[in-house]
Amino acid sequence: MPRPTKIRPISDGMIICCNIDGDDVKEAYVHKCENGIFYLLQNVSRGFSCGHKFGYRCSWEVGIGTKAELERYGVTDIYVLDNNPNLRLIV
Repeated sequence: MPRPTKIRPISDGMIICCNIDGDDVKEAYVHKCENGIFYLLQNVSRGFSCGHKFGYRCSWEVGIGTKAELERYGVTDIYVLDNNPNLRLIV
């Protein structure tokens, strides 16, 4: 598999895989609430709840979604899942 390509920080509507507080998450939907706070909607790790989970069971707050915030909230090993067969690393 080719090396992942570095891309921009997370944004609303992205589908990613990651590690949340030690748990592997194979699919998470990035949702930005009206107050500017980002949540990772997924079915593995329970955290602070957001209003609408779009069919996912769990939500995990990641602040304003910067690299520092992701690390602060225990989110690592983040890759974008898209129609491209190559996974792209987010930094």
